[in-house]
Parts: sequence; C-alpha cells; structure tokens
Amino acid sequence: MKPTRDAFSLVELIAVLVIVSLVAASVSLRLSGPVRRAAMDDLAGRLAAFDRRARVSARRHDRDMQMAFDLSRGEVSWAAVGDAGGTSHTARGASPVAMPRGCRLAALVVAGGASAAGRKTTVGRAVVRVSRRGLSPTYAVCIETQRGERTWLLAAGLTGEVTRIDDDAQVREVFAALGGRADAR
Repeated sequence: MKPTRDAFSLVELIAVLVIVSLVAASVSLRLSGPVRRAAMDDLAGRLAAFDRRARVSARRHDRDMQMAFDLSRGEVSWAAVGDAGGTSHTARGASPVAMPRGCRLAALVVAGGASAAGRKTTVGRAVVRVSRRGLSPTYAVCIETQRGERTWLLAAGLTGEVTRIDDDAQVREVFAALGGRADAR
C-alpha cells in the first residue's frame, strides 16, 4: 500500500508564494500608469476649477484677485489683491490646491504685460492677477510626475477657458503667437 500525503511540502508552498508574488508585482506595475494619469487628470480638473472660482469671485466681489502658484511648496492659492498675507482664500471657502503625491508644479508661464514677453517661473512663488472683471493674462502651468510625464494647463486670459496640452512645443507656439517668447521646457 502506498502512503498518502495530507499536506503540501515546503517547496510547493514556496513555489506558490513566488508565483503569487510575481502576479501581484505584474498587476501593480500595470496599474501604476493609469493611477498616475488619473491623479494628473484629477489635479488638472481641480486647477481648472480653482481658476474659475478665482474669476467668479473677482467679478462677484468687484475686486482684483491674485492666484499664487508656489512651485517650491506645490500649492496654489488665491486672495483679493491687498489682503494681508494673501490668505483670504480660506476665509472665502476656497481651500488651496495641494499637489497629490507623485505630482509637482514644474513651471508657470505667464504672457507678459507691456513687454509682451512670456515670463517663465520654475521655482519659488509666481502670481497671476485676475481683474475685477474676471480677466487675467493667458498663462500655462506645467504638472510633472516623478517619472517625468508632463502636461500643461493653458488658461486663456479673456475667457478663462482651460485647455490641456501634452506637448511643450505647442505651449511655446501659443506664447509665440501671443507676441511673447516662452521657453516651455
């Protein structure tokens, strides 16, 4: 009579664990790209909504506003021009937009005023003014992931329409057409 086995051997259990680990790692790698894109899409939507709120608030309160892009801290806020410390965004119920993990504000390009030259900021704090009529200069903000994937949000100054652009060259072309040169790299 042949002896029967009631359990798996240690080698069989380890082999199953290795296979399950490989499958889990494969699934994790396949999902990381869509998760990053979803985080970037969400951030793009929040920034577009933030721009709209700043414009509506400027018109509603008949007051100039400023949107502050803090590239070093990864935060976007807005306040009425002249508010002490520029913190009225919290008093009006508009929380600052913080970057999700793995995303950062890489650059901000603002169409120049009198000189018609695009001003690019890559570090520190930059401000985009919104007039009491809800108008601003055209600007573009670059969002970048840890893996170097980039997308630009271009906000048209007159209409406030926000367009997503995934090509740096297109951003340069837009600002060149506006009469200024912008280095969107």
